[in-house]
Amino acid sequence: MHRALGVATLILPAVVLLVFLITPEFTGVTLLSGAAVFAGLMVWLIVSHRRLGRMVASSSGLACLRCGYDLSASVAGKACPECGEAFDAQRTRRMWRRWGF
Repeated sequence: MHRALGVATLILPAVVLLVFLITPEFTGVTLLSGAAVFAGLMVWLIVSHRRLGRMVASSSGLACLRCGYDLSASVAGKACPECGEAFDAQRTRRMWRRWGF
């Protein structure tokens, strides 16, 4: 879940800007629609970031790093029941803190 968010953060705004910069006719409508698309992407990014933060907080920092599944009731050192990713409770909490959650 967080990996997709990171890719979208980097790629989508760059693609939108490139498309509107290489368009030969820069009309007011083109610039306005480009600004609207960019604003929509930024709103989506902020909402997704807040949702991810709430998810991590509700799981006490034990959300799966791959799929976001709440691992607080799972046995440490085992695999995530949702995606099968192996996890360590200390490492998982440390990674979420490193990413600012």
